[in-house]
Amino acid sequence: MFGLGIFDWLKMGAGAVVGALVAGSLMWNIGFNSGETYGLEKAKAAVERQSNLNNQTRGEINAKVDKLDGSALCRELGGKWVQSTASCE
Repeated sequence: MFGLGIFDWLKMGAGAVVGALVAGSLMWNIGFNSGETYGLEKAKAAVERQSNLNNQTRGEINAKVDKLDGSALCRELGGKWVQSTASCE
């Protein structure tokens, strides 16, 4: 068979299999790491968006609370304002 013995064909086949395994594992690692990096970037962007939204909401709440006096703040928090002692119960 083309001047090669059976063992020569096995050697070539084994080399091809080893080469395919090495190339496949390298490609898998590259793909896995790229996907992992993409996933981290996507998660990081989502956390950043949520953080910005939380800061905006907190700013709105702070603006409303800053406008309240002691009695109004007491009522907003579910307490009862006692005028004679100027305290919240």
